[in-house]
Amino acid sequence: LRRYAFKTLTLVASLRLCHSTYCSSA
Repeated sequence: LRRYAFKTLTLVASLRLCHSTYCSSA
């Protein structure tokens, strides 16, 4: 469960980074 949560947080962080850079530029 802990590993799954960490994986989810990493995915959310990646999406947030995309949204704040690439997605906003595109």
